Amino acid sequence: MCPIKYYTLMIKSKDPKFLRLHLIQYASEYGISAASRAFNVTRKTVYKWLRRHEKHGYSGLASLSPDQNIHLQKLLNI
Repeated sequence: MCPIKYYTLMIKSKDPKFLRLHLIQYASEYGISAASRAFNVTRKTVYKWLRRHEKHGYSGLASLSPDQNIHLQKLLNI
C-alpha cells in the first residue's frame, strides 16, 4: 500500500466505500495491525469498518452524516 494517509485518500476518492472495502479485505488477509499500518489508520478505525461491513454489507461502508448519528443516539436513549 502507498504511504499516503487514509484521510487524504478518502478526500480525493470518488468512492470512499471502495477504499474501505480494500481496508477490510487487507485486514482479513494480513490482520488488523498490519492493515492499520498499511493504511495509516488506527486499529479502532479498522474495527469500526469491519463491524459495519459485517452488519450491513457494502452499503455499511458509507459515511454516516452527523444527522444520522444524532438520530441514532436519540433512538437509543428512548
